[in-house]
Amino acid sequence: MRQLNRSTLTLVGVGVIGFAIGYFAGREHLKYEIKSTLTSLVGGIFPNLLNARQSGNEASAISSLRTITTASEQYKNGRGCYAGSLANLESAKYIDTLLGKGNKSGYKFDYSTSTGNEWTCTASPVVEGTTGNRFFFVDESGVIRVSTKGIANLSSELLDSEVSSASPPKTKTKIMRTVPNFSQGFNPDNVIVSIGEHLKG
Repeated sequence: MRQLNRSTLTLVGVGVIGFAIGYFAGREHLKYEIKSTLTSLVGGIFPNLLNARQSGNEASAISSLRTITTASEQYKNGRGCYAGSLANLESAKYIDTLLGKGNKSGYKFDYSTSTGNEWTCTASPVVEGTTGNRFFFVDESGVIRVSTKGIANLSSELLDSEVSSASPPKTKTKIMRTVPNFSQGFNPDNVIVSIGEHLKG
């Protein structure tokens, strides 16, 4: 019974395809209209999908650099020096396998260290303009930098979030109070509170 049903469905499918081909074969204008419509739809949707993918990959790359920063500090606290490679961080179970191999979510990560006290890591799109547009850099300071003109480095601009997270200048307010004399009864006018000028900290 199952064999018969499959054969029947196959014949029906072939018949539908044949009908569709025959129907559109003599209607060139319909084919062009359909092609035009599909082209318009793809042209409008694809750029948005690509932009969304790029933004997602870039956000993932930034998150991965923060993970590497945290993992590196944990590694150093336990061993007295920074890891020699991402593979070392992976072996110590501080980062996942993809990041340990230096390729994750459309970005390639290049980690290097010259001494046990310093390290740098760059994140670059595997295919610039497709998997991402921006390049990132971080070192043992944990400060992430960004570039749109090639591989980022220590001289690149600070990432927006790094700038916005910077602490504003502290100010101190000096308040001087004089204690009123209540020996002759309470008078609100005798209460004087003066606020001095703000002093920069």
